[in-house]
Amino acid sequence: MSLAKFLKCLPVFFLLTYCVWQVSWEYGVYQIVSAQSVDLESNADSDSWPNEIKLPYSARSRASTGNIPDDKNVDYRFIIEVQGKPHKSGWFQIIADDCLRELYINNMFYSLEGYTQHQRCDLSRGIIINLSSELVEGTNKIEAFVRDSKGGNYGISLNPLLLPVEQKMHRAISTFFLVGAIWSWILLRLKFSAPVIAMSLVSVAICIVAFYYTSFNYHGPDWWGHIPYIGYVNKYWKIPPAPDGWQYYQQPLYYFIAVIWGRVGAWMGLGFLDAARHFSMLCTLAFILYGLLFIRRAISLKWLACLCSASFMFWPLFLALIGRMSNELMIYPFWAASNYYLLCWYQQRRPTDLALAVGLCGIMLVIKTTALVPLGIAGGVVLYELVHKRVDWRHFLKPVIFIALILVIIGGGFNFGRTLYHKFNDAPELGFIIGNMYIHPGRDSEYSTNDLWKFTTIDFDTLLSKPYLSYGRDESGRLYFWHSYLKSSMFGFDTWPYPRIAIWLSVVLTSLVAYTAWLAIMMRHSGGYGFFVIAIVVAVSAQIINRLINMTVGTQDARMTFPVIIAFLSLVGVLTEKLWKQKRYVLASVEGCLLLSFAILGAYYMLRTAIGM
Repeated sequence: MSLAKFLKCLPVFFLLTYCVWQVSWEYGVYQIVSAQSVDLESNADSDSWPNEIKLPYSARSRASTGNIPDDKNVDYRFIIEVQGKPHKSGWFQIIADDCLRELYINNMFYSLEGYTQHQRCDLSRGIIINLSSELVEGTNKIEAFVRDSKGGNYGISLNPLLLPVEQKMHRAISTFFLVGAIWSWILLRLKFSAPVIAMSLVSVAICIVAFYYTSFNYHGPDWWGHIPYIGYVNKYWKIPPAPDGWQYYQQPLYYFIAVIWGRVGAWMGLGFLDAARHFSMLCTLAFILYGLLFIRRAISLKWLACLCSASFMFWPLFLALIGRMSNELMIYPFWAASNYYLLCWYQQRRPTDLALAVGLCGIMLVIKTTALVPLGIAGGVVLYELVHKRVDWRHFLKPVIFIALILVIIGGGFNFGRTLYHKFNDAPELGFIIGNMYIHPGRDSEYSTNDLWKFTTIDFDTLLSKPYLSYGRDESGRLYFWHSYLKSSMFGFDTWPYPRIAIWLSVVLTSLVAYTAWLAIMMRHSGGYGFFVIAIVVAVSAQIINRLINMTVGTQDARMTFPVIIAFLSLVGVLTEKLWKQKRYVLASVEGCLLLSFAILGAYYMLRTAIGM
């Protein structure tokens, strides 16, 4: 049986296997009942997140204690009540800001000797404990004592896990059978080649494993700003007042849809937040789909399009993005879809394609202000074509403007204006285009620089020795713009395992960028790739402008312009294709080898990381 015929049978096989796999499955999770925080110095209740937010999240204080010396023992007590039955999952994730000191379950001391100091003070992962034998049917009281040694916010989050740790693989396999059936059916309907379908299934499988072996707060330091927004919408079904929360100024579309997913999942027996995270998975898969469509349309040589698609599908950051709780996850598929339809217009000149591309930008305006970047790309491409007189504006301008204005007004409207007002008047420290990151007083290491030297050079020492960016320190060379942009595009501001593989990925990507830039300059008179250059330049310029305005490192995480990798890999493919057709095989082979190296290293890195989680 050929690979193509085998793949045609996959949807039915996956669907049947999923049904069999689910026969003996039982869902269940403890739910938060109430939460209270007490300042032990004053013995008074502290300002904590509203208790009525019915999520597996509790008692995260918004108060600030200022700068506290490390030797001062300042403790806070958090009392959290959970309710459930003993036969349900008794696994919990506890994350303390800054350190978990003591834990009591139903007034009984729970020993933390099995956890290191690093684990009890880990703001991303925290500790995972099994309380099945300590919890009783009905309401249980969990008391946690927290030390705040760094100043700023203090608090704790409690996340009841849907599954015992040893059963996470069971759930990952089950989900892959269902997603694999739908995914393979879609790609077959869209007539993708067999190698692309096979590689995409491998990539999706790895990402699903990472999804279930991590939680919503595993990657990204802003989760504690987005979760309360979701909780507020879940309780009141309206937009929260902007000044009352760190992320409350954001546009609302993502949060309302996340709540709908959470409620449907809760009705089906899943945990609310676990169900809401699946919306992030859906957004990531839609982003991958439109990325594959874009690359296939941009590159005519099938083997080259397959190679670029492999580099795209095995991009390491997918491991972190697939399960994050953030509105940027919803931006990605819309951005990729907008660029795809813009490319359709660029190649075929159909006014409806351009209207659709700009209209999707209008919808993005009610998700996140980052929508200004793809909107700028659309404007740049149209202006480029008009200047070069390759289109007659009279044939498309009126209907496109009419449709686009309606969609932009509907998509942006009051909420986009509300966000801009808050950014300009109430919180000038927030990033206007890309994003924001709160800067704690006294932490000067979080500030960036407008030194031209650090925008144009690369520090090879840190490039070859420290592949991961650290948020609170500059030891990884993050003040160099290209370090921050290239490294964060692959790993974000996260510390991952396997740094040696990550170093090679950084070297290959840096070489690919440099070589592609040289080819683009050398072949500038051949034309045919202006679209991709505009898409890249607009996105990178947005990062540079934002860095110059804000001068903070936290805003430079390339997650915010992550979709630019689709245009970049397409540019690599287009240039390689031109060289191949010109029979300049040596130059084309160098580009192809770099692409292949990145795809192989990326697949190996993702696989090892997912298995090791």
